[in-house]
Amino acid sequence: MAYEFKKLSEVAAVETPADTANVLIEEDGAVKKVPVTSVSSGIKTAIITDNWYDAVIAGATEPPSKTPVIRCSNMTYEEARAILASGEPLDVFLKTMFTSLGYPINTHGIVLYNPSESVIRIIIITPKKSFKLFWSADGFNDGNEV
Repeated sequence: MAYEFKKLSEVAAVETPADTANVLIEEDGAVKKVPVTSVSSGIKTAIITDNWYDAVIAGATEPPSKTPVIRCSNMTYEEARAILASGEPLDVFLKTMFTSLGYPINTHGIVLYNPSESVIRIIIITPKKSFKLFWSADGFNDGNEV
């Protein structure tokens, strides 16, 4: 079997590897392959967005609903709660239009977690206002201003 050697910059890249993909690691001076699912990428991040943001990014000039419909696109509330309950950090990244700025924003939120409460509290700080967001098993509720 003939092998073709390429520079790393010439190898095709993938945005999201399949769960069956392997990655190369160096361990004790030897190169080994391991399943991509066993390699941690650092702090887990909940990506939260709303339908107003999605509509504006798609070119809409009017909100698609009277109030924003907020969702987490990459994990459930139960998964986020399990991460926090295990003592691991959880970052929250928001892609949203539900602020008074009038344009889409991408920002990190501050996560407040109390094991005895049934909600994960998120504080979003924008240039004009700060907001609270409450995440529970029932979904998201944007609370009163901080």
